[in-house]
This record gives sequence, C-alpha cells and structure tokens, in this order.
Amino acid sequence: MKRLGLLLACCLMTTSAYAKAPMTYSIQTPGPHQALKDHALYEVKVTCSRGQSLTSNDNILDAIADFVLHHNESANQYIVIGNDLAVPDPSDAKKIKLPEKAISILPVFSIKDTSVVSNFGACSRSIYVQGTQKIYLIPTVSWSSQYTPGPGLTALYQASKLISPLWSIFNPAAIPAAIASKITNAQATEDPIKSILTTMNKDANYGETVRLRTGRYIITTKYSKITLDVSPLPSIVMAASDDLRRDFRAALDSAPQKIATTGFETTCGQIATVLTGAGFSEKEDIPYALTYLSANALNTKEDMIKCLGKPYAARAARLSGPVLWQWINETKRFSETEANTVWPPNSVEPPLQPAFSTIEDTIDALVRSLSRVTKNRDADGKALPQYVNELKATMAPTIAVVDKTSEALFDGLPPQDASTLGDTMLKRSYARFGCYAEVTDKFGTNTDGARVLFVMFKVAKDAPSPVTLDKASGVRVLFGTGGLVSQLVVTDRQQAIRAALDANTWNCNGLAVTKPPAS
Repeated sequence: MKRLGLLLACCLMTTSAYAKAPMTYSIQTPGPHQALKDHALYEVKVTCSRGQSLTSNDNILDAIADFVLHHNESANQYIVIGNDLAVPDPSDAKKIKLPEKAISILPVFSIKDTSVVSNFGACSRSIYVQGTQKIYLIPTVSWSSQYTPGPGLTALYQASKLISPLWSIFNPAAIPAAIASKITNAQATEDPIKSILTTMNKDANYGETVRLRTGRYIITTKYSKITLDVSPLPSIVMAASDDLRRDFRAALDSAPQKIATTGFETTCGQIATVLTGAGFSEKEDIPYALTYLSANALNTKEDMIKCLGKPYAARAARLSGPVLWQWINETKRFSETEANTVWPPNSVEPPLQPAFSTIEDTIDALVRSLSRVTKNRDADGKALPQYVNELKATMAPTIAVVDKTSEALFDGLPPQDASTLGDTMLKRSYARFGCYAEVTDKFGTNTDGARVLFVMFKVAKDAPSPVTLDKASGVRVLFGTGGLVSQLVVTDRQQAIRAALDANTWNCNGLAVTKPPAS
C-alpha cells in the first residue's frame, strides 16, 4: 500500500515537471505569399475539418497519453488571429501567453478523456481584416481547466459565434473614437474578447506566432485540419455573400451616436475620410455606408445627398436595389438624376488657396502697385516702368479678370499683363484701390474659394474724401503657382464690399467712404 501511495504521488504531482503540449501540430504554408498592403481589406477564410484520429461522430480513435497527468483538464485547440504576438510564458519558456487583445478567437475542439466536443461547423467562417496593421496567426493547443466540456466551454463556443467577422475593421485602434462612435460600436466586441483571452491565459497554452500574408496556411493535428486562405477584398458591398452586407449593416446599426442633423456635412466628410483610410472601397463601400447612416439620421433625401457629397451621391444612386436601396425608407431613396441636380457632375470645385497670413504681403504690394500704376503716368499717358515692374512681381505673367457684376465693364477681357491691367483700370475710370481684408463668413457666399478681397473705386486719382458707396466695387483675388496672383474676380455684391470696408473702418488708403445709415 505504501508503495502504491508513492506511485500515485509521483503520477499526480504538479504537471509542470512533465510540461508538454497535449498534442503536436504542423503548419504548412504553400506559396506564393505576398505582404498585405496598407489601406486595403482582406478576407481570411477559415475551413475547419476533422483529422484522421476522429470519426465522423466525434469518437476519438487515438487517445491523448498524458490525460493521467491532467485528469482535471481537457485538451483544447484554438485559432487566435490578432495584431499582437504571443510571448513566452515567464513560468515556462515552452508555453506561451496570448496577447491581451485579438481580432478573432476560433475554438476548434475540446477533448476530455475520450469525450470530444467539436466546433468544426462554427469554426469554419470568414474574418475580415485591414492590411494597415500587421496580422498574426497564433495556432494554440492547451491543457485547460477553464474551458472543459460543460457550461464554460459552451459559453466560449457561443461567444466566438457572436464576434462579428467585420468588427476588427472598425477597431478603435484604426478609427478615431469621435468618428467610431458614429459608425459602429467596436468596444462591445473588444471587451468580451479581452475577457476570453484573460481566462485562456490561466491555462497552459502552447503555440507560436505566424505573420499572415496573402496565400494559404494549413494547420494539422491528429484530430483536426485547419486551412486559412488570405485574399484581397476589393469591396464589402459587392462581395458575393449577402451575409457580409448584413454584417456591414449590423456594424453600422450598432453605432451609439447618430449623425447630428446640424453641421452634418463636416461629420459625413470625416466619416468618408476615415473609411477611406481603413481600406473601404470609395466606389461602393463608402457611398453605401454614408447612405445607410444618413438615412437613419437625417430628415430629407436632399440632406442625405449633401451628406454624401460629390461624387459619393451619384455612386450610391448607381448601387442596385437588392444591394442597398431595399434597406432605405422609400421617401429617402434618390436617383442619380437627383444626386446630379444637387451636385452637378460638371461643376468645378474651388481651387485650393493659400492662407491669408501667407499672402498678406503680396496682396498689400498688389494694391499699392495698382495705385501707383494708375496714378503715375508719363507725358504720353503710359505707366512708369518702375511701377509696372512692382506690379509684375506680385502676379503671374498674365492673369484673368472675371466680371461678375451687373454693369459688365470688365466682361470679355483678354489675359492681362501688368501694363495692360493698369490701362484697363484707367479706361474704366478706376483709379483708387485699397481696403483689402481676409474673406470670412461675413462676406457671404465664397464659391471661388478666395481668401482675400480688396475694394476699388470708380473715381479720379485725386478725388477728395469722402466718396459714396456706389463708387465701390469688390475684387476677389485668387492665387496660383508660386504664390502669385492668377485671377481677379470683380463683384458688386454689397455684402462683400461692406465687409471689407468694415474691416478697414471705411477708410481705404486715405480715401474715406461714407457709410450709409443702418436700414
């Protein structure tokens, strides 16, 4: 009896002295493999099947020898996919500690004695990832006391089914929180995954980390065969699977915040920018997402079209009914014609312009030089060369003068160089210039994107102060290559002219302007 007790003590002592994995596995990586591209989406298609030591009804044919040393534990297999590597377990370098976060956890099977609980059906699924971050495969086998056959293991299998295959694409690590809250609720999935990994790390885990690239990976044990195929995903919306579009809508539906009904254009633009950076298709996925989100938040289809902007509105309208429009309330469905009415396809976006602080010295020199060119003439009435040269230094070799006034004095002019520009102003009786100001909301509509406007006056060069407002015209200044003036836009819009005069207290380089009484 004493000898038997010693034998049992030997066999049931701490298993760390006999630490080894419950089973061996192999990883095959038949090529070719290519690195994942930044700002691109990929499908990881996982196929799980029984190995040769399991029958079709999950009876075990080849028992695990070490169960006598692990009589309270089960032998489990998992597939973990994430952005972080597994690390050696400090207590035993043969073991690993799983990362705190993951994209997906796929339980494959659990064996206790000769009892098998398999998860092959649910394990076979597709997961979608961004190429922006490194993606790792961690094939794991473990001795588990946490997830043995019973309620705990059942809960793990159910939890793994609830992880959306798309959730990692909306991961807050890649999407700013302020925008993420309006397009999904990734935190709701991230927290359960963290909890599962924390529990798994209480067990003895064995495995390695493999960097995923495009191509095939095959993981084989006596009891299972797991195949992973990694391939580019050009578009979520146009994928063959209806399930993928349903998951996409579910992710959008989970957003805790809706797009606000005021100032929505900015928010919609931010969402489009973020989704582009995450790798979503600009042709289909982003128009789909913006349409779906705006339909649930905004009141009219006109607002929806404004939210999508150009060209997303027209692209959304071209998506088929079964793909998108059956999910949108009929009163908010819009056609491509309606999208093009709000956003005309041939309209030109305003050119980008330098900041006012960058061009202030140039505009100051332009206004001063125009005054000198028109005031200082030789005996033949020609501008003095030194002042023409000053004006040349502020502008392109020739510039366009665009007339947007009712009087049309500057309509149809050919391109102007510095000399002809001064002559043009004098021929139309404009000889005083000043009161330049930065264009703000006070100036009204800014369709050409100009950052500065000055005022010119249809008066003689020696006209006394004050002059009346009806003598004033506004000139919007556009800049081109090299920070030089490329275009002058003449306007008679009173709001813009008054705003420039207000900014200069109604005094333009010594010429006072009578301010009309407030109406």
